[in-house]
Amino acid sequence: MKPFYTTFISIISNDWHHHYKYYMSITMVSQPATQSLGDLALLECEDQDDNAILQRIKRLAVAHLPEGWRSWMVFGLSRKDILGAELDPQILSKIRFALPTVSLIQAFYQTANTISEKKYRDLKFRMLNWPFCVGLIMAPSSVASRIRGSAAQHELFLSAIVDLKPLLVSRKEACLELAADSSDVDGSSSLQGSDRPPKKPSRLDMLEQANAELRSMMEVILDRLPQKSTEGLAPTLSNDNEEDAFSEISSGASDGASGSWVAPPLGHIPMNPTIDLDLTPRTLEQESLIPPAKEATAAQGIEC
Repeated sequence: MKPFYTTFISIISNDWHHHYKYYMSITMVSQPATQSLGDLALLECEDQDDNAILQRIKRLAVAHLPEGWRSWMVFGLSRKDILGAELDPQILSKIRFALPTVSLIQAFYQTANTISEKKYRDLKFRMLNWPFCVGLIMAPSSVASRIRGSAAQHELFLSAIVDLKPLLVSRKEACLELAADSSDVDGSSSLQGSDRPPKKPSRLDMLEQANAELRSMMEVILDRLPQKSTEGLAPTLSNDNEEDAFSEISSGASDGASGSWVAPPLGHIPMNPTIDLDLTPRTLEQESLIPPAKEATAAQGIEC
């Protein structure tokens, strides 16, 4: 007969071994396998519309992700693993993908100039069905760390896409960019047919039109003014007067060239014969600025 303590240890050991085998079986079943983003990029959707959108998303990844992204390893989580059994809407609202926000919206809605909050939420909800898009989740960090295996791997992932962050904007900022892009396209493209909407005049066009109307109004007013309204004003030299004055100067110059020019009389200059004009040149000496030296000082200087 075995001692009591030996039997007790044997029971505990068998029980621990049973629970360990059960834990390992659960872990092996629930733990997802790792796959590279390159392998996930080869997967396609059965639905043609979804597959067309997925192909556009893959082209975005090729254009914007850094070199070597195909070798990044991720754990394949399902939508239920990410959002929970009850599909937590708060987690869904925090989901962000490592793709340009505006281009991602255009991958779903190619002609959109804005996107509502509901459509943006549905967009992310659909992307969680595609393993390739799940591998590109960058937020929230709790979900992204599970996808990459650890928080350290997630930090390495964020540092690799740091150049992409300026293109990762909020939904409101994306709506502004979509509206701006739509207005630029409408302004550059020419619409054909009788259904073309009238062009809205710009502020510059309105200002030029107002100036033209004001100019025509002033011309009408000036035409209706009577000639007497100009009496009493200071005489000004008009174009005709300028031409007459120029002709007089020209004729005077031509007369002088022929020898018949006579100098104007100087009678208006007052002449006083009693004034005696002395034009003899005079020289004035200025005193020296340095005073002369004393005799004793001058004698000493001479001796030296």
